[in-house]
Formats: sequence, structure tokens, C-alpha cells
Amino acid sequence: MSAQLVCWSCVVLAQTVVAQQLVVPNASELTIVTRETADTRDAPVQTWTVRRKGARQRLDWVSGREGRSQPAHRSTSIVQCDERRTILLNHEAKTFAVEPIESPAETARRIPRTRIVSPIDTTGGDVTMTIDVVDTGERRTLGPYAARRVRTTTTVVPGPGARTLASVREQDGWYLDLPSASCLAADVNVEGFLNNGADRVHVERRGPARTGYAIEETDRVRDDAFTSVRRVELIEFSEARIDAALFRPPATYRPALPLPSGGYDFTKPDTLPNRLRAYWDVVVAWTRAMLR
Repeated sequence: MSAQLVCWSCVVLAQTVVAQQLVVPNASELTIVTRETADTRDAPVQTWTVRRKGARQRLDWVSGREGRSQPAHRSTSIVQCDERRTILLNHEAKTFAVEPIESPAETARRIPRTRIVSPIDTTGGDVTMTIDVVDTGERRTLGPYAARRVRTTTTVVPGPGARTLASVREQDGWYLDLPSASCLAADVNVEGFLNNGADRVHVERRGPARTGYAIEETDRVRDDAFTSVRRVELIEFSEARIDAALFRPPATYRPALPLPSGGYDFTKPDTLPNRLRAYWDVVVAWTRAMLR
């Protein structure tokens, strides 16, 4: 079961993004709350709250298991397109980190190009993937938005010697067109698909329909061994005014500790003693490696 789930989670990897540019959206105030459940054993219940206001978006994610005493996991990200930055919050430690938002051209100028040559495993077989997207024509009105019902069927047929399992994925949902939350305006063309890295996957797309932001969806994957079902349901849709303070770090939160190797330790605030300790740990680790 787990191998098949992993395959579906990584099946679409190769994309080419054309003419990406940073944009500053001006979205109307909107709150959407959805809940995601799955029929697999011990699957957590996940709640997603999206808030949009002008050039900013806040996403709150809560994951927990019903009937369990363990506290739920919670995380928050705030995108400020007007400031060209993303803010990540750790609610347990009351810390936050700020990451700049770059255009692909800026990233290319900042990071020097390196050529990486690695062997390619082509010992698998040919796999045919057919993606059929159908707009049913059904519509639902939510404020100024028109949700459309779209059904997507993805059929995977492996040929001789392929490692990919034969499967069918059926997605039946209601979708909205929302302003971009990435601060990027781009045309995305899917060029190829990867699964286990060994099979050669040939993709055929049928139908001009598109999906969008899922407010309701039933996602069913089945093969010869099992069937798994994931569901998304709409909990709240509101155009009520949103406090602008929700799109900034709370005043009681402190910057998280930046690590010498990159990234952050969200469990610790950025203080001088914590920085010295982090660099000391790097020196100790380097010394031990040299003395081996």
C-alpha cells in the first residue's frame, strides 16, 4: 500500500515554467476552510484555512487524529507579495522566520550554474498514462466565484518490465479559480512525468478542462491490491472582513534561530547565546570528523 501511495505522490515532477514574473495581487477579502480525511488506517484529519486580503495570504494547517489525546500539529505561513517575502510561524515556540520571494531570473543570477552528471536508470519498461479531464458543466455560486465540477480520471498501464503498478485514479470535485498565492504569474507546461526513475512514462492528455482550488473533492486510487479514498469537504466560505494583523507575525513572537548551514531552528529564538551555541556545535562536529 505505502509503495503505491508514494508513487502517486511523486508522479508529476517534471514541469517547465515559462515567463514567470512576480506580481502583486489585489484579492478581495476571503476565508475558505476545508477539511481533508482519508480512509487509510491512522490517517490524520487535516484542516486548511486560507485567508486572502489584497496582496497577502495566510494559510493555517492543523493535523490531528480524532479521538486521540495527542495535541494536533499546527503550522502557519504568510505570503506578503507586496513585501516579496514569506513568513513561517512556529506556534509552540512562538518564533518566526522570513524568507524572500525571488523571481526565477533572480534565483538564476544568485546561484551559479553547475552541471551535474548522474547515471540514468533505464532498466524499467514503458508505461502509458492517460489523463482525461471532463468539465461536467455544473456550477455553484460562492460569493463572486463560480465553482465548477470537474472529473479527472488518470489511468496507468505498465508495459512489460515496468516497475510501476497498474492503477486508476478518479478525482471528482468542485474547484475555484483563485488569485495566485505564489506571487508569480506563469504559464506552466507539463513536459514529463517521473515515478521510480526507471520506467519511461508516456503521457496522453484528453480534454481542455482545468481544475483549480479544491473546495470539495473525492480522490479515489485503486489497483489490484487495494483502494484508497481521500475526501475534501468545505467547512466555511466567508467574505467577512479580516483583521490585517493576521497577515503579520504576532508581536509576542521572536525571530527563529538561523543555522550556520542554512535554514532555521524554530524551537529556539535568535539570541546571541543561541547563535554561539549553534556555531560551537558546528565546530565540534567538524573537529570530530577531522579526527576520525
